[in-house]
Amino acid sequence: MHRTPTVMQHKPPIDPTTLSRCRSRLGAEHLEILLQQTIQVARRTGQLRKPQLEIINVDTTFQHKAIAFPTDARLYFKAARSLVRLAQNAGVVLRRSYKFTNKTLLVMQGRYARAKHYRRARKCERKLRTHLACLLRDVSRKLTSITNPKHREALEQLLRIAWHIFKQQRNDSPKIYSVPARLVCSDRMIHFSRNHALSPFQFMIPSTDGTACRVHCQREGA
Repeated sequence: MHRTPTVMQHKPPIDPTTLSRCRSRLGAEHLEILLQQTIQVARRTGQLRKPQLEIINVDTTFQHKAIAFPTDARLYFKAARSLVRLAQNAGVVLRRSYKFTNKTLLVMQGRYARAKHYRRARKCERKLRTHLACLLRDVSRKLTSITNPKHREALEQLLRIAWHIFKQQRNDSPKIYSVPARLVCSDRMIHFSRNHALSPFQFMIPSTDGTACRVHCQREGA
């Protein structure tokens, strides 16, 4: 018969990595089977009703996302990179993409800022902003030449966001803190925003049934 210990234990009763090791050994397919069986048992016992399955709330606390502190230099770089990718997918021939130049400028801006060479860091940031302006004007001029309506709509959405990033100042509100990770050809898109590295953040995820779920998370779990 198992007895509850009456003395202080300095070691945990189970290793903290046991559950993670179990999940990795089972794999995604077996975990999916376990989830299906759990849902079926809940429905048979009456703990889960049919109306509760019509709307799905997605908890993305542990979803891997490329989250970084939203500096202006990184915003200019990401906006320019997204413009180039989307324009090339739409068949737009750009005068210059600044692909490798912007990457070098972003790396140097981070190094200068780390070394507290703020004047040189601001110079790299101004160059990134200038390159973004050149891409914005180039894509805006050639927007009418795109025949595919889906590509044109996606480019128009990205242009509005990129122009907002280009014109916004430090104390502006509302302020865009990240370029959308993925654009869809509708009024619903993934939107991520954060005011500070340690504050809560939120983003919109378009679900399969056409509704968007707003998820509030914390940096260290929710």
